[in-house]
Amino acid sequence: MPHVLKPAFEQRLHELMGSRKPMRERELQPLSNNVTALLESIPEMLVEKTKRPAHRALMVEITATWVGAAASHKEVMLTLRGAWPGEALAGLEEMHTVENVEESALLRFLAWNETHYAVGRIVTRVL
Repeated sequence: MPHVLKPAFEQRLHELMGSRKPMRERELQPLSNNVTALLESIPEMLVEKTKRPAHRALMVEITATWVGAAASHKEVMLTLRGAWPGEALAGLEEMHTVENVEESALLRFLAWNETHYAVGRIVTRVL
């Protein structure tokens, strides 16, 4: 699914939380690994940390730093949009939004199937 605006993202998140269950750990770990691998395939991206927050509304959080020569929020956001979702969310429907938040580019994503959903975010600091 293409990049969407924040209100559409929030609305879909609300719908998913009401109609599906959160993904189980055994489904979430491969998804997290796939997203990390996608980010690591971007030469200008340095993945620093992947964690599983203890919050129902956020299941995967990845922190990265942009180390490319063109260090601008616009460049980072364009690169994330161009690479996302690749094969990271194969077999799942998805929706995402990319925005500039303070010193970082923030990609938030939803992934779901008929019964479960996952919510994640990728915070990329721009140096």
